[in-house]
Amino acid sequence: MEACILVRTTTCTQLLELGKNTKWKTRLRIVAWLKIEVRANIQMLENYWDHHDWDVVVAALDEIVQVSRQDPMAVMCHMGEIYRRLIDALRLPHTRIVRIAEQTARELFQHVRCVSRPEFDEIVNILLNGTANMSRAIRVDAAEALDSMVAHMPVQFTIRAILAKAPNHRNPLVRATVARLLISITKAVGAKALLGKRVYQPIRKSILERSALFLNDPNIEVRGLAKSLFTDLTKEHEFDEVFYTEVDCKVIKATDKSMVMLRY
Repeated sequence: MEACILVRTTTCTQLLELGKNTKWKTRLRIVAWLKIEVRANIQMLENYWDHHDWDVVVAALDEIVQVSRQDPMAVMCHMGEIYRRLIDALRLPHTRIVRIAEQTARELFQHVRCVSRPEFDEIVNILLNGTANMSRAIRVDAAEALDSMVAHMPVQFTIRAILAKAPNHRNPLVRATVARLLISITKAVGAKALLGKRVYQPIRKSILERSALFLNDPNIEVRGLAKSLFTDLTKEHEFDEVFYTEVDCKVIKATDKSMVMLRY
């Protein structure tokens, strides 16, 4: 009974600390209450959002992050609602709130790893746009969130989200970010594995086609990143067979000169 009373009057962070040094029955109660606390914090976001009480909103997001680090499943069942609130926060004209939302997304990508659509795809798209923001702080936080996504999320979902809209963005900073993320994914998977393993066929085609088109990009940084990616890929003996078999013939024709210049 005392444990229950204590749980009722503590924050999520304190519950997590309490759970480290208690018996398993009490820990089970704490896990159950963590889910209730997450629900309460989501409700707090809903209640205080329209009143623009940002300190309460930030505190609620912080509590959710604290829980996600220790018990991701307590957060997972609410991720649709959390992602929708993050989308709203990322679109606000307030630098502080946007940065908090980006930092929250980074933590949730790392610990919860939820890829529910369409919310996940929309958050990734907004973060990609954030890498071209006028505020350097927002650009840095957006880039760190995307790096966290690439490092911890399933690769097939990250590729889908990254390539949905951003590759054709008018801002070269966004296109350069896409190219950089494609390099990170390729390095994480391994060039040999990407070209040789059947399981990577769907993402392989997407990476090769988009990177090939980037070779003709009007921005020198984007072209340079694409060349860097292909320099690694062309070292593998499977490259020619895979590239000319799987890549769309229109893309091959459009990038033929660039590929020749890359090799010689």
